[in-house]
Amino acid sequence: MEIVNQLGELFLSAVPTVIIVFLFYLFMRWSFFEPMARVFSERHKRAEGARSEAESTLVAAHEKERFYSDTVKKARGEIFVEQEAQRRRTLDQRQATITAARTTAQTALQEAKKEIAIWPMKLPKPFLPDAHPDRAVPRAGGRDENFPPPVSFRFGLAHGFLFHCASRAC
Repeated sequence: MEIVNQLGELFLSAVPTVIIVFLFYLFMRWSFFEPMARVFSERHKRAEGARSEAESTLVAAHEKERFYSDTVKKARGEIFVEQEAQRRRTLDQRQATITAARTTAQTALQEAKKEIAIWPMKLPKPFLPDAHPDRAVPRAGGRDENFPPPVSFRFGLAHGFLFHCASRAC
């Protein structure tokens, strides 16, 4: 029985310590744990709010990026259409210039052909073949005693000698 008495005294002496520890727990809960729990929950709410705000901002940024890229694509398309139209106009103008030049050249060629066709009629009589049947009409590049010698032999020097520096370095 003595042990039971000792245990009873031990519990009675421990009661003030238990009460003090319980009061310390209540005080710590009121002054430390509850404010810490509030801070943690507020921090968690803010983090979740910031995360959701960041996600909504990211979605908005992607939407703006899509809008801007669509706008840029549309502007590039318009620029391409405008450049293509300008290219077509330039090609049409070039073709018109070429056609006009070709027409002018064809007209000049036809006039030259007409001039060449009537050229024998404009020659003086001694050059016509029937005027001197024993003499032939001089040919281009041919030699005739009535015509002066070619220019390369006019000065008695070969053509290559006079113009040897024209085709290669001296």
